[in-house]
Amino acid sequence: MAKATDPNRPPKTPPGITPVWGKRRQTWRFRVRYRAPDGSPREEWCENITAAKQLQANRRTDTYRGDWIDPRKGRRLFEEWCDDYLATCAHLKPATRARYRSAIDNQVLPAFGAMPVGAIDQAAVRTFLSRLREDGAGRGTVGNARTVLSGVLGLAADGGAIRSNPARGARIGKVTHEEQVFLTAAQVEQLADEIEHAPIVKGGGEHRRKTFPDYALAVRVAAYTGLRAGELWALQIANVDLMRHRIHVIESLPTAGGVLEPGPTKNYERRDVPIPAHLIDPLRDHVGRRRRDAPVFTNRDGAYVRHNGWYRRYYAPAVTRAAMPGGTSFHSLRHTCAALLAAQGLTEVEVMKQLGHGQPVATYRHLFPDATDRAAVALDAAYAARATDQSDAQVVNLTRGKRGVKGPRA
Repeated sequence: MAKATDPNRPPKTPPGITPVWGKRRQTWRFRVRYRAPDGSPREEWCENITAAKQLQANRRTDTYRGDWIDPRKGRRLFEEWCDDYLATCAHLKPATRARYRSAIDNQVLPAFGAMPVGAIDQAAVRTFLSRLREDGAGRGTVGNARTVLSGVLGLAADGGAIRSNPARGARIGKVTHEEQVFLTAAQVEQLADEIEHAPIVKGGGEHRRKTFPDYALAVRVAAYTGLRAGELWALQIANVDLMRHRIHVIESLPTAGGVLEPGPTKNYERRDVPIPAHLIDPLRDHVGRRRRDAPVFTNRDGAYVRHNGWYRRYYAPAVTRAAMPGGTSFHSLRHTCAALLAAQGLTEVEVMKQLGHGQPVATYRHLFPDATDRAAVALDAAYAARATDQSDAQVVNLTRGKRGVKGPRA
């Protein structure tokens, strides 16, 4: 057999494998040629004849089983697949696309951007998610990173670049749920009053106004209707039926940044929300004779309110001044609506309908009595009736599978 270092005597190879002398390394390399499932010619290189034969056999087996992976696509960088993935997200809401774009730019690309997609395995994915948690990233941040990473790798798997999605099923760990904040009706009024009579801040602009009754009304509407922030700021005058005491929730604005364009609600469903009687007159005075296609609540320019800026400038300072419970957020007003309804005896189904949930959620489950509570009440009632129970004891005879009742002894 010819030596691997003899340029004049190429080694014998089976069909499909061609030895090529490498002048720089002064040794033979082996080119493996085959046809892809689509019939296109392909070639790969190996450093020795054993590896070349094994590669040839593997490619034939993969083609026969339908498991063939295109090496060219596997060598594409991960960042190139990210662009392809974002192009498939056009059907998502603008806020969701913005959240995915942020997760890709800030978490995923720094870790995998320069890597060939075929080089990413399960160990790399798990290490990446673990480091995010160790660095103090919140569960939402880690969850978004896992979602987009799985989406990009899933697209690569569907495109034939990798055999399977290594991020599928990756866990981000359990987290202790924070206690939800539920305000009382008095606290809602106190918070609204703090927003309405905010202190004047030097520097001009919006803070030169003495009062903000419109923003105070927005807080009351949110607390007594349960609207989400995006639903509140997207609400148009045409969708407020003061005669029938109804709000028609049909649109929502993104609250995480991006272009302020009304879109579908969170669950893509429309619903009608009742307006409490004490809000009818304030809403009528606030709406006045404005155009029906105008937003109910606007910024100083008469345009849609950008939630993050409004929250930072008006809501958060008011929470501090009013000494609200720790962890109070704008979403706490929605929790408050659920708690107020539950305290007045509404069922869990009725409360979920008010909030726009298709089914009961664990967030509010503790507000309602469950089967365990009803069972305890029933047992207490049975215990209380023990002294008046004069019925004869009945014994069930289960001997030999027969059931019968024995009367009292004479």
